[in-house]
Amino acid sequence: MKTIFLIESKGTTPVHDFGFTMMEAVKYHQWYYGKDSPYSLHFIENDMHTDSEAFAIAQVYLQPKTNKVIPVGSIDFTEKFMKLIYDVKLKPINIPQQLCVHEFLKRNTSKVTMNEPWSFAGKGFFIKDIGMFKGYTDFSHPDSIIPKGTYMISDPIDIISEYRCFVYSGELVGIHYYSGDFKVFPQVETIQDMIEVYTDCPKAYNLDVAVAKTEDGINTVLIEVHDIFSCGLYGFSEFNLLTKMYVSWYNECVEKKIVG
Repeated sequence: MKTIFLIESKGTTPVHDFGFTMMEAVKYHQWYYGKDSPYSLHFIENDMHTDSEAFAIAQVYLQPKTNKVIPVGSIDFTEKFMKLIYDVKLKPINIPQQLCVHEFLKRNTSKVTMNEPWSFAGKGFFIKDIGMFKGYTDFSHPDSIIPKGTYMISDPIDIISEYRCFVYSGELVGIHYYSGDFKVFPQVETIQDMIEVYTDCPKAYNLDVAVAKTEDGINTVLIEVHDIFSCGLYGFSEFNLLTKMYVSWYNECVEKKIVG
């Protein structure tokens, strides 16, 4: 069985920076392991529907029934590919129940499901659609009409800096800055505590954390958790680990049939 990383591209140029990093990771693996490398690359444009040339190529040429074909691209590209090729519906992790505690959040949160468009009476609360990727996300205002869906409502936090933490097999393998004051680093002990508590987790995932001003001082707080796919890497380039993390994600989606 081959493992083919399918890079969303224009020609042979990856569309996203993490696609470029994966391309380099596969090339590195092929260089280092030579004929023993199980990895290969294929480039494809985001035109993934049942009548498209991309779909036909993926089905016939890449042979996903016998090979591991792992999409590396936008959420839209990845969602369509996994549904059409493997009949897997992806869903966001958001804030898992095990980490939804004040120790890690340092803010009040609540979850609501609305079956029709709605408005929130309060002003300045953070509202995020947790039932879908890239859904409604904004601060509340009484004049806002919010689409139906399932939402997390939380108190706003005063963020100083934000970092993405990479976790594989229960180990913290990278912490990378992505917003705010890069000189203000998160508390690693708190991140390790989150990893230890979060046992109902994928083998590979990302923790987004912030250093924030809270009621009891400056704290490292959890923003949300992501699967590894379609995430900005912000400089994370452990080539051996990156390929393994994507393979782990694929295995959990397809072989264990984790569906939404």
